[in-house]
Amino acid sequence: MSSISPATSPPRTPSSSATATSSSIPSTTPASPPPHHEALVSVKRNEDVSKGGAVFVNDRFELTDLREKPQPGEPTSPWYNAGIYTFRPSIFDFTSRLERSPRGEYELTDAIRALAQSGKTVQALELEGEWADVRDPEVLAQLNQPR
Repeated sequence: MSSISPATSPPRTPSSSATATSSSIPSTTPASPPPHHEALVSVKRNEDVSKGGAVFVNDRFELTDLREKPQPGEPTSPWYNAGIYTFRPSIFDFTSRLERSPRGEYELTDAIRALAQSGKTVQALELEGEWADVRDPEVLAQLNQPR
C-alpha cells in the first residue's frame, strides 16, 4: 500500500515586527485530496463495523462501497470508517441529493458512496496508532477518565 499524504500549505507566520491584527493572523490552507482524487476517507482495521461504517476498497485502496451500520448477514469489511475526511467541492453535488435514511437521518456516507460509485476516486487512508470513535457521549466521557 502506498502512502497518501494530503497536500497542505505550511502555516504562514507574521513577521516579528507585525502587530496582531486580523490581517496578520496566520492562515492555513485546509488539507485537500491528492491530485486525481475527489476525497480521502480515513479507516481503521478490525473495528466493529456494525457500530459505524464498513468501508470496501479495491487493490489500490480506493473506496468502492461504504455501508453504514451493516446488519448481520449483510456484506462486511475489515475496514471501519474512522470519520475523518477531506473532500473537493464536488461532494456538494452528492450531498444536495441526499434523502433521509431509514433511520431518519441524512447520511454523509451515502453521499461518499455515490461519489465513489459515480466513477470519481475516493482514496482510503489507514489511520495508525491509537484511535477512538467518539460517536456517543459515553465514549467521550470514558476517554476523559483518569487512567
